[in-house]
Amino acid sequence: MLDFELTVYILVCYFVCVIGGFIPFFIKLLPNRKLAGEILDICSASAGGLFLSGGLMHMLAEGNDMIDHSGYDFMGLPLGFFCCGCSFLFIFFFDRVVVTHGGHASFEDVEKMSGEENDSLMEEWSHRHKHPEEEKEEGKGWCSIITLIFALSLHSFFEGLGLGVSTSPTAIFIAVAGHKWADSGFTVIFLMSKIQSLPIVAVIVLVFSTFTPIGSLCGVLIVELLGESPISELIQGILICLAAGTFLYVAICEILTEQFENGKYKYIKFTLAIILFLAMSFVTMLEGN
Repeated sequence: MLDFELTVYILVCYFVCVIGGFIPFFIKLLPNRKLAGEILDICSASAGGLFLSGGLMHMLAEGNDMIDHSGYDFMGLPLGFFCCGCSFLFIFFFDRVVVTHGGHASFEDVEKMSGEENDSLMEEWSHRHKHPEEEKEEGKGWCSIITLIFALSLHSFFEGLGLGVSTSPTAIFIAVAGHKWADSGFTVIFLMSKIQSLPIVAVIVLVFSTFTPIGSLCGVLIVELLGESPISELIQGILICLAAGTFLYVAICEILTEQFENGKYKYIKFTLAIILFLAMSFVTMLEGN
């Protein structure tokens, strides 16, 4: 059943994602966009500790416990770790093999997108004139945009799924809410460089933000339909381990690896990531007790 606590978590995740999507627009209104972008990038990098601890110490551990407790034997195959690895590779395939989005976005990119003659976002979009060759390239670019949004929505769905099926969702909620704003903001920065229409970008943000709540509701529905039985524990454990793979992907490939590529403030970012990793581990320990 969808209890009050989980309902609040789902709603907060949705609004955090929506607000994060409009952060690039807010940054463009600030007098010192570069400093604001750097601060947000540091905050985003530190969230890697949340996802790493949430995926390893909370979700993967809980999923494996459920699979073991179900009593099913898989001829020595560590099913939980196998499912985690499969979901990691599945998301990696869509995000890095299928999608070619030209590297990781940064909140500092908002500063680069503001030309002196077109400082206003609406002026920048309304005064662009494209040649026929550029229009053809824009048409091709829609394929990469759609594929990118699909990939991001896919692992947002799995994050929500883990939130919905978990027996102790607090740690998962903290990890998701701690990074979802940045995930949404980076997506908008990419879209701002490809799409000229502000309403289209806004609609994409609103649709993208719904996938975590949809995943959570699907997780709750699955638990309700299966009830309390060994097969229910098995399926819940598998789903949580699948979601853990997406958490590890976000932590390793999207945050810890990419946020340290430019080398700026790397010691501050790493220190904050460790602090949040330990904090999330402490939350997991409290939930276990």
